[in-house]
Amino acid sequence: MDNRNSTIIKTSIRGIIANVFLVAVKAIVGLFANSIAIILEAINNLTDVISSVVTIIGAKLAGRAPDREHPYGHGRIEYISTLAVGIIITVTGASALAGSIPKIIAPPDVNHSLISIAIMLLSIAIKISIGLHYRKVARKIDADTLAASGTDALFDAAISTGTLISIIINLLTGANLEGYLACIISILIIKAGFGVLLEAWRDLIGRRVDSELSLAIKKRIAKFPNVSGVYDLMLHNYGPLQVIGCVSIQVPDTMTAKELHKLTREISTRIFSEFRVVLTIGIYAENTDTPKHRQIRNTIESAIAKRPEISQMHGFYVDDSQKTIAFDIIFDFSCPHKTRIKNHLQRELHSQLPNYQFFITIDVDAAD
Repeated sequence: MDNRNSTIIKTSIRGIIANVFLVAVKAIVGLFANSIAIILEAINNLTDVISSVVTIIGAKLAGRAPDREHPYGHGRIEYISTLAVGIIITVTGASALAGSIPKIIAPPDVNHSLISIAIMLLSIAIKISIGLHYRKVARKIDADTLAASGTDALFDAAISTGTLISIIINLLTGANLEGYLACIISILIIKAGFGVLLEAWRDLIGRRVDSELSLAIKKRIAKFPNVSGVYDLMLHNYGPLQVIGCVSIQVPDTMTAKELHKLTREISTRIFSEFRVVLTIGIYAENTDTPKHRQIRNTIESAIAKRPEISQMHGFYVDDSQKTIAFDIIFDFSCPHKTRIKNHLQRELHSQLPNYQFFITIDVDAAD
């Protein structure tokens, strides 16, 4: 974790140095050329500096050790810093748009030269280099804030290309398109800001587990001896490198507590070693296969098949000594009446198997 935060900070500092240089040069050239587009680019680069500072602060705070009030660490602060970056970008774009509209109504006289072209070419080259570097590092250490900054830098390179084209048109024809270009740049900045905000918001709320990760974890657990099913995987993200969750495995009801203890220990150790995920493991007992239990299961599966809202049934177990049948069902998220359907199913099954008491649990479809 310390190495990761150190990498984020060092990468952000490189970006700050490059962007401070661009802010100074573009501000000077923009003022001398009376170019709203170049001045707006300088302001945009200034927001990149502020964003990088916020990223550094977020990385520092996110790297703090767990304490009594925050036993899972402070990793989610990184998501808050990404949210702050999105707000900065969006507000900057909105302010720039408000200042750009008058430039369309009354275009100012501009005084571009070959220096303007040289500065924009330099800006494009620097921004592409920053963007590619940020994204490379982000992929290596799984840092959403750096990935967002990398995308923003490449986006800035595209914007600078548009500014360069408007400068060339002005030098060749005398036409001043900067007011229109400034509006387009502002709208694109706002769009980029909303994108960063949306990603950060999804992380803060808690998004669905990545399918590739969840399927890989389930597949790995299924390889252990005596595991005949893997269900109810739930992963909770407390930062990019702090994932804690739980899973239920189906095992024969003949296994002893000692055997279950050994099996669950092996699974949790292996999953942490391979995926860096801390798992708590629950147990579903599986009946020894008999014609009677198969018939009961077929009856239940036939009743469930008539209800397309139910996507899965698992954790099935018949306790003949207690005359109970327990299983879990998963509904499609769009189903509005889960409890009502479950109650109808329970009454139907009780009418067909009146000697048994049913315990049906509604599970959440939290992972693929």
